[in-house]
Amino acid sequence: MASLNQQLFILRNRQHVHSAIDGEVIIMNVDLGEYYGMDKIASDIWQRIEQPVTVGDLVKHYHATYSGDPEEIANDIYEFLQDMTDKGLITLADSAP
Repeated sequence: MASLNQQLFILRNRQHVHSAIDGEVIIMNVDLGEYYGMDKIASDIWQRIEQPVTVGDLVKHYHATYSGDPEEIANDIYEFLQDMTDKGLITLADSAP
């Protein structure tokens, strides 16, 4: 996957309901009536974006936290963020509100 602009801010869509159960987050897209369950790492990302954070800062955090190929880690994050954007759960913006 092509990289995302590292300067973009990740913003949660605040109209959706979410809850943590046994360390994993479940989000309900109120508009569509759909539920999304997240694994441990996805749940951690969701918690980290409680406040606006840039794509670059999020990627740096996971490079420092996990051993592994930095490009693969970044691509996994980009893919996850794109999926969340496509589902309307987050938006990527040029500036924080």
